Amino acid sequence: NAQNPSQTFGRQSSLASHEGDTGSVESFWPCVGATRIVPDYISLFPQSAEVAPFAGAKRNLCDRKLVQLDDQTSALAKFWVFTSAHVAAHFTGVITDDFTSEFDPFSPQFGEKFSPANLPVAIKDWSGQEISRVYADQWGTYDGLTYSTWEVNPPNPTGYAPTMMVTCMNDPGQIRDTRLTILNPAGVAVANPTFGQMITDPLFNPQYSQFCYEIPFMPGQTQYMDTPVTPTSAFAGAGYNNPDCSYPDATPAVTEVDGDQIGPWVSAAGHTLTIHALGDQMVPNNAYVGPAATTAPYNQKTIKRHYGFGGSGSVSIGGVAATVSSWSDSQIVVAVPSGVPACAVQQQAIYGGSAAQCGELIITTAATTSGTGTVSGVTITNAGNGYAGRA
Repeated sequence: NAQNPSQTFGRQSSLASHEGDTGSVESFWPCVGATRIVPDYISLFPQSAEVAPFAGAKRNLCDRKLVQLDDQTSALAKFWVFTSAHVAAHFTGVITDDFTSEFDPFSPQFGEKFSPANLPVAIKDWSGQEISRVYADQWGTYDGLTYSTWEVNPPNPTGYAPTMMVTCMNDPGQIRDTRLTILNPAGVAVANPTFGQMITDPLFNPQYSQFCYEIPFMPGQTQYMDTPVTPTSAFAGAGYNNPDCSYPDATPAVTEVDGDQIGPWVSAAGHTLTIHALGDQMVPNNAYVGPAATTAPYNQKTIKRHYGFGGSGSVSIGGVAATVSSWSDSQIVVAVPSGVPACAVQQQAIYGGSAAQCGELIITTAATTSGTGTVSGVTITNAGNGYAGRA
């Protein structure tokens, strides 16, 4: 009679089925597999010299269990499968702009803080090495998997120590460009000139900060992450019709300057200096009016601008003209001139070292009659003879 819960049909309910019988005290069948001596260190990573539980004891393997069946009972026997790869850690989170409210009634964030869309999220280990990269959706939410931990049996109830990783919101990279084609200003797909190169993540948004958070990850655990960023430009808001904070197209911009070593340093006048241009960059489109737009450029969140050196111009260091060896749109090679003023701070003076000269690098292109100076200031240092610099 299903309406009479006291009817047991003769079954003795006091007889437990063991191993996870719901509603009863859990007990486990004894292991009766082959007897073996437990090794001194955990089998997973013996090189860690982490002492194993029951080290040196004789224990039976649990590939067989002794199950006792009584009258009117069934049995549950659980066999645990070991794998050297720990269960992955899960994470899910949301990126918010705590300075802006969301007024879109169709957004999950409606009435709450605004969530920037499509920002890159980098997952890095303790040394800063990037492990993986995911992207937030249009509502600022993201999720993913990452490896968990190998540190088994620390002195805490969980039996595991968490892996600490650094999660960086709106991380610019560098990342390898895997796009075969990109959209030109007219919205037409063209071959990508930076395919295979290391570039700034195209979805990086310079109108927001880059915040990193240290998060613990455990096997099978889902980490729920509240990871805000802050706006770094006026009216960042919903991302529509924002101020244009990027350099104008065709502005000469410097990405790297190298002298005797990596960086803008030479040991003497006359040495070679190589100046690299920033090149093509995808920048936020201040004319973007939202997802309802269908006409370029108003339907594009980002647009391409070119920051090359253009035609031949002139280079000066500390107000002294430098001789140009070669000039292209992507690279300039010059010889460091003599007569550059002395550095305001002489770091080697107290050690009896030679005096160093410093000067601001100014590039004037042939774009206009008066020329266009570079917008990325770089100071060139000539440390003088007898000084072994370090990159």
